[in-house]
Amino acid sequence: SKIDPMYQFSLDAYINLFNWSMDKSLKTPNLVSRIENINEYHTQATYRYACRGLFERHKLLFSFHMNAKILEAAGKLNSQEFNFFLRGGLVLDRALQVPNP
Repeated sequence: SKIDPMYQFSLDAYINLFNWSMDKSLKTPNLVSRIENINEYHTQATYRYACRGLFERHKLLFSFHMNAKILEAAGKLNSQEFNFFLRGGLVLDRALQVPNP
């Protein structure tokens, strides 16, 4: 795969970021609330950490991809519409296709 070496980071760095998120996120006695707080804080921390190391031209695409994955995990993203958005429509009969200007 052609991954720019600038974008490689170690598992140790991610573990440190995760532990930092655990320490800094809002603490509550309710387990469900605690997990939600950790997830929210860690998502923001991961975004900030990643954006700090991205080239400016890649930040918008990263933000879009991360947002799509968050919506997908929450069940708020229609996968058929998203695939259509990414790939475009499917031409079934080339004879009926509008000519490309």
